Amino acid sequence: RVIYSGTLALKHNPKLIEAVAKNNPEIEVVVVGAGVGIDYLHEIKENLFNLKILPLQPFSKFSQVLSCADILVGVIESEAGEFSVPSKILSYLCAGRPIVLAAPKENLASEIVKTSGAGIVVDSSDEIGFSEAIGGLIGDRARLQVMGEQARKYAEENFDINHITDRFMAIFEKI
Repeated sequence: RVIYSGTLALKHNPKLIEAVAKNNPEIEVVVVGAGVGIDYLHEIKENLFNLKILPLQPFSKFSQVLSCADILVGVIESEAGEFSVPSKILSYLCAGRPIVLAAPKENLASEIVKTSGAGIVVDSSDEIGFSEAIGGLIGDRARLQVMGEQARKYAEENFDINHITDRFMAIFEKI
């Protein structure tokens, strides 16, 4: 099961999600979200039996939604990719699931996913590459496990609130 969770707006490309469902009929593609991209997916859904679309879930269920995935996916267009970091990637890291991200290589989230070993990054315009990355990864349980572990490791090492607070305090003291 592949899950995309969050807003699917103008800075995202829902055709990437469509390509994953179309080219990987054996994979359940679940989109939990809202936005104009969701509207597009509803329009083309009848031809894609493996595409499930759900509304945004309450925050109290967010971790349960993410934990249902074998792979979590994110997408961001190249025009938005230099200045917009998909915050969902930070949540995905915490969930300890592998990530496949379609984004410009200069995007901070791309850099984090690549350097942490938490997943695969493809160019945001590469529908075939995105679809193939997911299709190739889904059957490799050992690789999925390692990527998931690396995602969680990154989160634990970088999202410690005490360490973050200490860094902020050091900056404030210098000011």
